[in-house]
Amino acid sequence: MKLLILNTEHEVEEYTEYLNKLNSEQSDEILDELEAELAKLQQEEKKLEDDIGEFNEEKRTSRESMVEKEALEKKCKRHAARELSKLAMNEDEISSLQLRLLNATVWLKTVQDTNVFDACFKICDEGTVGVINNLSLDRSQREINAAWGQAALLLTSLAKLIGLEFEKYRILAYGSRSHLLVLEDGQMLPLFNLNGCAFQSKDYMFDAAMVAFLELMQQLEVRIRSIDATVFMPYEIKSGVLEDKYGQSYSIRKEFNSEEGWEKALKSMLRNLQCYLCFVSVFLAEDTHK
Repeated sequence: MKLLILNTEHEVEEYTEYLNKLNSEQSDEILDELEAELAKLQQEEKKLEDDIGEFNEEKRTSRESMVEKEALEKKCKRHAARELSKLAMNEDEISSLQLRLLNATVWLKTVQDTNVFDACFKICDEGTVGVINNLSLDRSQREINAAWGQAALLLTSLAKLIGLEFEKYRILAYGSRSHLLVLEDGQMLPLFNLNGCAFQSKDYMFDAAMVAFLELMQQLEVRIRSIDATVFMPYEIKSGVLEDKYGQSYSIRKEFNSEEGWEKALKSMLRNLQCYLCFVSVFLAEDTHK
């Protein structure tokens, strides 16, 4: 190493000045470099801050989007729950309607297969006695009167169903107080007995009403044979008398009659009514299916 020797004070000052200058130049270069480095770091810091800002914005946006998504998902779930509830209710209602429809269909089939008159009017025999709707034509006065009311209602209904309008008389079916109205003079014939015991009491007006009732049955038979000439009844009606195929006749009048004979006449009358009932039922069924 070369050793510098300074001899004079002036030389020392110059050398000192040189060193100061040299240090100053180096310091400026270093300072410039540091400032440049600082500026670079500041730019990077700003970029990082911008990146952080963008990240935070994206994070906030993402969080908001997530919140909206969760809210939408909850809303969809609630809507789906309501719709499922409605669907379940609709399915229950549909099941109920299907059951009601099935019941209605079965009921309709039952009604279609049911003969209305057979269901409403039951005619049978109890030994020698005729019975209509569980009302006997040989017991108490009250029961006989009620049975005549049922017979009057049946004959009226059958006539209406085949388009028959009775001549001479009109039936007034009022239960146990039924009457026949004489169209010529307006007289009322009672189709019931008010004079005590069912058979022992004699009643001319009651006899006249029963004879007139058989006459109306004859008119119905004529109408039936005009529809089907092959139809025959078990008993032929002649002026208040019913006659079987063997020629045995039974009077419908109580006067000059026995209790047994009167009961047989009433039973025969119900059998003819039962035949009318069967014919009209078949006639209506065939007419319905045409």
